[in-house]
Amino acid sequence: MAPSPFPPTTEPGLIDAARDGDAAARKALVLAHQEPLFRMLVRLSSDHELARDLSQEAFVKALNALGGFRAGAAFRPWLFKIANNLFLDHVRARRPESLDALLEDGMEAGGEDAAIVRTPLQLDLEAALTLLPVSWRQAIVLRHQEDLPYEEIAEILGVPLGTVKTWIFRGRERLRELLGG
Repeated sequence: MAPSPFPPTTEPGLIDAARDGDAAARKALVLAHQEPLFRMLVRLSSDHELARDLSQEAFVKALNALGGFRAGAAFRPWLFKIANNLFLDHVRARRPESLDALLEDGMEAGGEDAAIVRTPLQLDLEAALTLLPVSWRQAIVLRHQEDLPYEEIAEILGVPLGTVKTWIFRGRERLRELLGG
């Protein structure tokens, strides 16, 4: 394969170099995206350990699948979609048997040190988010906590733009009900 026409500091150049097996380029891609990916997964799952595991698994899958990555496409939405699918697989495999189990899981997630730095409103919001349907929660987190545009959210979730807008609207309304606002 011919050398990439992009300098290795640009994302397309890093992707090309990583595709060719360049360990430094793979590391640079991970470093560039690990924090936002981890943050998104923590907000979706309310579980730091699970988010760490899913982040690692998403990077492994993405880096191993770079050969099929579409040239010119943005890496972040592709990576987030991989992570989102892993999260959905986890949710499907571990459906709670009752609302009490879901609430209990939400309270245990994050560990003791995570609760110390959160305000009561943040804890209420995190608990309320766990009560939303997964699709609404995903859309809310990606829009309001990750500041992604609606079009990118639609790409990540693999649904039409109108569906994303509907999920965000319904999610906001349900959060208002749950939080008494």
